[in-house]
Amino acid sequence: MKKLALVHHLPVYLAGSFFLFISSPLFAASSTLTDYFYTTGQILPNNFAISLSEEVTFNDNINEGTRENAHSAWEFNTDVNVDINKTIGYSTYGLQGSVGWNHYHNGNRDSEPDIDLSPYFTFAQDKGNLLLDAGIQYKDESLSNSDRRFAKYYDAILRIGYDLNSHERYGMIISGDYQYQYYTDNEFDNNDNAKYGISMAPYYKVSPKTKVGMRLGYERTDYRSNREHDDLDEMYLNLFVNYQIAMKINLTAEAGFTRSSYDGGSSEGSTGDDGISPNYRLLLAYQMLSNLAFSLQLSHEPADSFELGAQGLTQQNKSTLGMTWMVNPKLSLVQSVSVFLEDEKTTEMDTTQYEYDARMNYQLRKQLMLHAGYTYSTTHFKYVEDNNFKSNEITLGVSWTF
Repeated sequence: MKKLALVHHLPVYLAGSFFLFISSPLFAASSTLTDYFYTTGQILPNNFAISLSEEVTFNDNINEGTRENAHSAWEFNTDVNVDINKTIGYSTYGLQGSVGWNHYHNGNRDSEPDIDLSPYFTFAQDKGNLLLDAGIQYKDESLSNSDRRFAKYYDAILRIGYDLNSHERYGMIISGDYQYQYYTDNEFDNNDNAKYGISMAPYYKVSPKTKVGMRLGYERTDYRSNREHDDLDEMYLNLFVNYQIAMKINLTAEAGFTRSSYDGGSSEGSTGDDGISPNYRLLLAYQMLSNLAFSLQLSHEPADSFELGAQGLTQQNKSTLGMTWMVNPKLSLVQSVSVFLEDEKTTEMDTTQYEYDARMNYQLRKQLMLHAGYTYSTTHFKYVEDNNFKSNEITLGVSWTF
């Protein structure tokens, strides 16, 4: 279940802040190009904020079961949140995220750490811009919509992007990614995997605010064991455009084709293996008014399936429409509506998931903020309707900034 992150400095960068609330492009290796354009344009200078937060959440279907098997539970979360960055000369470095503890009451899940940290570094000068960022998250979530066993794992990523922009009309972005998922329970050892990739993206500057180009990339996924999953190679060729007008509009659109191929095992020869699939990705931020911002994210791409009995590809579609409204200097409202589609190629577990997130933040005092949130999620199976499930989640919280 996705949660809206803690809000910091909404009056300063309203449109930029919204992207911290919706899925995370930070942990999507294939979106490094999109994130490069956005991050290098939105870093806040010389910011230092540390806060302590406490949340209590009620979920009426914590185990994501059907109506007959739904089970409610309370969750208590204590976090130390950080939002720190500093600009010195041509360099900017920072750290965002939180570290804390989750405790479940009346549920079948154990207490566990809450970790979500993202350090980053940028270096901008006349001959090139460098972006280096990393991240680590600790997650406890169901493996998939059909395999609802909860699995604990660490998700770590390292990314680098270098923009060779010494020429006034053209340049090239070289990016690399490394991501590792480590499952702590022996039951899920077969899911441990490492993913790494590299891409080159030559581009042409149509204007100071617009770039168009082509991106060629390669990604490899290696599993510790091939008993449940097979290693996967992917090559892609995309065309892209980046369009930015100060803080008013920020658009990156990318589309092309991906060739997927498995290394032996039962996945080789399955539907979609060694085939070519379309992919696209769009990220649009629009600040309509000084206190009102909208965002849109669309994506379609092939991925390795984690559904029960699946050993092959799935086609993933994600759409998210978001709004951030600064009602007054003390009150803000953040909302998003999302649709996720999973088109399985080797099973009949195709699903469509709808999700609505809302969060209201109230600055009671300079250092004290209150927030309330609501999330509704419902998942529908295309061929196995008896597995449909939904959940409602209500959150109340308080944070103190030092």
